Amino acid sequence: MKIGLCFLVIGVLVLAIEAVPAPNRQKRGFRSGAGTRFSHGYGKRNDGFPYDYNTKNSKHIFTTDELAQLLTKSDELAKAFVETYIDTN
Repeated sequence: MKIGLCFLVIGVLVLAIEAVPAPNRQKRGFRSGAGTRFSHGYGKRNDGFPYDYNTKNSKHIFTTDELAQLLTKSDELAKAFVETYIDTN
């Protein structure tokens, strides 16, 4: 009788422990939910950006005519410009 009662108590304890929900452990890294996957405030850093694409008042360093004059005066600069921006091979 005592052994049966011990088994019954142990069985009830095991069932009670398994019935208690375990706390949710959130995985590290990306969190689920669309709100946490987007970068908030992206594109709002316009204060120090030198170009204004919405108006014609962009702050260029120099004009295309000045660039052409610089390229005609210096062969090394012209070669570097062509290799960097034009030549794809």
